[in-house]
Amino acid sequence: MLRLALALALVAAPVASQTGGPRLAGRVPAAALPAIDSIIATAVAESLPTEPLVQKALEGSAKNVPADRLVNGVRRGLLQLRAARVIVARAVPGQSPPEGHVAAVSAALARGLPAPIVERLLTVAPNEPPGPALHAAADLIAHHFDPDSAADLL
Repeated sequence: MLRLALALALVAAPVASQTGGPRLAGRVPAAALPAIDSIIATAVAESLPTEPLVQKALEGSAKNVPADRLVNGVRRGLLQLRAARVIVARAVPGQSPPEGHVAAVSAALARGLPAPIVERLLTVAPNEPPGPALHAAADLIAHHFDPDSAADLL
């Protein structure tokens, strides 16, 4: 019985975390909540990670961003996740892009890492989690390294 309860909890947790509603209710402006929930539902339908969108909404709300700007920011996050999935699919063909890879690429793009550099770093180590390398490359570029030189270092 305990094993069954544990198994159900493990299966239910990812499904519950795919929607932002319960986590966002009362924490984002009520006027923005329906639109943000719709954007998150779109991400779920497209098999995109939703946590970056939830985090974007929470961050904007914590900064008292007006509802319309908050919705636009989350919408831009969805567009960035879509672009990230395309990059991951191109760099690692023949397999479904893992959510963690898509989220890491999206974060790297948001930090200004050029898409060709992201794709290059993904192809170098296709079976490794890309987050650390992308984060390091973005840090180097933020410190005025040439993007190609940053990729060469990694």
